[in-house]
Amino acid sequence: MNPDVVTARQVLEGLVKGSLEDNADLIVWAVSVLRTPAGPQTVVASSVGGGAYIPPRVFLPVTARLATADRTLPIGWAAQWMGWKSPVDIVIDHAQHFMKVAAGVRLSAIATCDLMATRPARQVVEDFVTVHPRDILLSAGPAPGLDGSHHHRLTALDPGLAARIAPFNRDEKKRLELAAVLTAAVIRAAMDRDETGKPLANDHDAQILDAVSRGVATAEDWQRYDEHVKVREDGGVALPSVHGPRDVDESDASRKQRSFYSHLYRVGRIVELVKCWQHAEHINVADVAYCGVAAGYAPLVMATLATLENGGQ
Repeated sequence: MNPDVVTARQVLEGLVKGSLEDNADLIVWAVSVLRTPAGPQTVVASSVGGGAYIPPRVFLPVTARLATADRTLPIGWAAQWMGWKSPVDIVIDHAQHFMKVAAGVRLSAIATCDLMATRPARQVVEDFVTVHPRDILLSAGPAPGLDGSHHHRLTALDPGLAARIAPFNRDEKKRLELAAVLTAAVIRAAMDRDETGKPLANDHDAQILDAVSRGVATAEDWQRYDEHVKVREDGGVALPSVHGPRDVDESDASRKQRSFYSHLYRVGRIVELVKCWQHAEHINVADVAYCGVAAGYAPLVMATLATLENGGQ
């Protein structure tokens, strides 16, 4: 057997198990292994957020990278995949882009849990395997944790930002301060309307965060917030995939669908940011920052962090 198939499947199993711990059972994954003159490289894409989304309890191996965060490729190369349901197409497109900037590269293997995926042609990828999530759940071993072999999703998205935030997580006072300041800055910005004409954040987000800040948020308050999220944007925030584009092209219909899906995806990250505060005593600043960046506010997150690093000046 091609050893790269074994590698891809092992990484896939960890991603699927981590997703199910998060109840993110609607996410499917694809893992590719590229053979390069410098050695094998493992690349990952999900079916959410144009391949970019990683749930909170999914930890990528340090030897793997997120396809859409590959800094060797032109910025925005993956924009056309926003809302696309097939991560296999994304890792193949990544490989083909990568081959244009690096010599001697070939796509050796792909493993996916997308049962609807069609096997690519042999000239595209040498080996391809589809693994049923049920078989993964029956396999031995727990989901990977945050250890020396796996890193946090923020590191996969932006390792430089993750390194700057890490010291804050080691100090409880600084951790809570940065988490609160980042949350407030992102929520304020998200109250503005985006290209769809709608804001990403609303009064429900502000009200539950206000209750948290005053120390009066109850389990019933969080339950009401969850009920609101289920019907938010006519249920689109809970199930954005049904609003994804049907074609990868530049037609008006496809662009409109990508725009609306992007709006729903970004609202979902605002909701996820708010829910970080459901257990405030255990809040992880890296998750707060991840949600802010994934919601489209990377410059704001960077600027807010820089202000605190400089003593609030």
